[in-house]
Amino acid sequence: MKAVQYWLLIGLALAVGACSTLPVPPASAADGAAETLWQQRQQALAALQSWNLNGRIAVLTAQQGWHAGVRWMEQDGGYHIHLDAPLGQGAAEIIGNRAGVVLRTGDGEFSAESAEDLLEQRLGWRLPVSGLRYWVRGLPDTRAPVEGHTLDAAGRLTRLQQAGWDIEFKRYASAGPLELPDKIFLTNNSAGNSASTDATLEIRLVIEHWSE
Repeated sequence: MKAVQYWLLIGLALAVGACSTLPVPPASAADGAAETLWQQRQQALAALQSWNLNGRIAVLTAQQGWHAGVRWMEQDGGYHIHLDAPLGQGAAEIIGNRAGVVLRTGDGEFSAESAEDLLEQRLGWRLPVSGLRYWVRGLPDTRAPVEGHTLDAAGRLTRLQQAGWDIEFKRYASAGPLELPDKIFLTNNSAGNSASTDATLEIRLVIEHWSE
């Protein structure tokens, strides 16, 4: 329990940023150009199919939370996510492709058809790995309807409601020719630990480095 509390305190202290951080300017309500810029951005971001990111993630509920370093590699429709010290119990790997998902921890290897099912089985939390593959690029998930979105003056997402998640894009950073999110907050009021009366789940993701 002390380890969980320790990581929770670190997670709550996530206020770091990338050296090339770009502020999110407000969009004018009369600025119709923002939507045009957004359409152009979606095409460029959707073309980014292979990438690597390094950063930190904190997952919080009303009762507990954990924090980990994260290294995420996406390539050829598959992904490999490495988490350092989740729950204070060492490293974990999530490997996904069209055949399914495998979770490797110090307790062994586990598999399921989806990352969401697997993490709910092992942790009790339904973490949105499938959606995050889009959201980390500043895109909506193409497989789910968009419930609402807000843009800044540069046509970048500042907020997105999708699949039960409220996603806030707090900051962007330059990553080669693209501007990609480097600080994302996610909240879901029904994805928390099933044993809890308060099912709110919050995720804080800070991306320190993007590369292709």
